[in-house]
Amino acid sequence: MGERASRLRTAAALVYLRALHKAVASPIWVSFAGKRVVVYPRVFMPAGTASSALMAGCIRLEGWEEVLEIGCGSGALTVLLAERARRVVAVDVSRRALACTLANLASFGLLEKAEVRLGSLYSPLKPGEVFDVIVSNPPYLPTPRGEHMWGAGLGLELLRELVLGASKRLKPGGRLYTSASTLTPATLLAKVMGRAGFDVRVAGAKRTPLDTIVVLEGRLRAHT
Repeated sequence: MGERASRLRTAAALVYLRALHKAVASPIWVSFAGKRVVVYPRVFMPAGTASSALMAGCIRLEGWEEVLEIGCGSGALTVLLAERARRVVAVDVSRRALACTLANLASFGLLEKAEVRLGSLYSPLKPGEVFDVIVSNPPYLPTPRGEHMWGAGLGLELLRELVLGASKRLKPGGRLYTSASTLTPATLLAKVMGRAGFDVRVAGAKRTPLDTIVVLEGRLRAHT
């Protein structure tokens, strides 16, 4: 994809995302992965965006695993993680998002299996706290970080910080699941993950009118 075409498609994606979220003026109930979840205003909408549903279908968990979710948003994915894992820690920079996550966890009787924490990326974690799996459907468009629900920074700084932090917060052999796009580009993110000590594979992909959404699974090499 040419640079100019990529910029135009990124701009179109932003128009769509802003319109989708502006339409949510009060809490609404939506269907996500066969479940009915609530989404608060100014919280990322899991319905109508391809990355959330794709991520939900790609993650493989064992019942004994402990999971960290970075950027839990509405908590729609958190609910699925808490059902499948032993324990989930869900992190977000937005108090409104965490309130929404708690509401959805309570709706499914999962409050005892999940803990929510306020902060950016790994800042809410305790010293030495590590996990079997890290999951993040992060802002990944190459736009300023001020676009907090979808902008990863013009140099994709947020994604780089996410990957580097994951290499320090995963147990050897642990897995990172994260989403990207051909607008990111996903190939660059895969290279960043490889340099950080992950063996990377494409866990799933979905084509949209503007790009192709990709979920990457990175397995941390034991010597990292």
